[in-house]
Amino acid sequence: MNANNLEYLQKQLLNLGFGEGLNKELERQMKTGMPDFQLATMHEFGKDKMEAVLHFKKSEKDGNEMYFFNKYDATLKSDKLDASQTFFINNKGQSITFKEACNLMNGRCVHKEITPKEGEAYKTWVKLDFSNRDDKGNAKFKHFNENFGFDVKEALGRLPFKELSNPEQMETLIASLKKGNMAKATLIKDRKEQAVFITADPQFKTLKMYDKDEKKLYVPSEKMNQRYGLAPTDERKMEEAQGQVKEIGKDGTEHNQSKEASMVMEPGASLKNDKKKDLLPKKTKSHNLLPKKNRRKGRGQSIG
Repeated sequence: MNANNLEYLQKQLLNLGFGEGLNKELERQMKTGMPDFQLATMHEFGKDKMEAVLHFKKSEKDGNEMYFFNKYDATLKSDKLDASQTFFINNKGQSITFKEACNLMNGRCVHKEITPKEGEAYKTWVKLDFSNRDDKGNAKFKHFNENFGFDVKEALGRLPFKELSNPEQMETLIASLKKGNMAKATLIKDRKEQAVFITADPQFKTLKMYDKDEKKLYVPSEKMNQRYGLAPTDERKMEEAQGQVKEIGKDGTEHNQSKEASMVMEPGASLKNDKKKDLLPKKTKSHNLLPKKNRRKGRGQSIG
């Protein structure tokens, strides 16, 4: 058995979030000299139970036989979901960690550095497209790179978060969002602190926000675009008359008077109705009146 190969694989498992619990079994399997083998593990991330089968295969490199960690089959089981996905290991770039796999399978986005077979590495937000699967049933990736126009720091700046006044807390919050976590933040509303959870939503260039019970809260849209022929003040009056104005952080389950509904695709490809939130924050003395923001669905490019 190649001791350097064992040490490399053990570090790789640790960096990918599988811990050190597989080290002894990994060493035992490598000593058998089999052409390939699998290891099984599980972990709970909050309410989510993740199971994984890790695939190793022997190959020759530079005249030496070595084992390589090629992929892992992940299964997510929770109160809401039961899904499976295969994640391939990219030894040239940043592979998807076990926790990031859990976040992706929950429908959230992760910020990664991608190293293609040809060309230079680039940073991008990745998301699983549950409506587009390969012949093995795996959801394909959509990605939103820097040219797509989403800036997570700018998106955080649209909301009155307490963390904005502390650079270290801001960096921690941004790092958590880039990993795809449902990050905890503190919203300042009516001079009171409100604990909320936020996730990055680069496809719509904004954030998603939830209260402690995971109910959606209102977040301003990412882009402003007034209706043709209407001044911003006229548009505001029209929305107020229709009951469409909603405060930042207002419970998203409280619908406005508009009866329009949109179809939202959830992980696992199930459809449900969700009211459109084409709304604006209330005017204050310290802010100029803003025209209504246009939510535009971006198109991402799939990666294998």
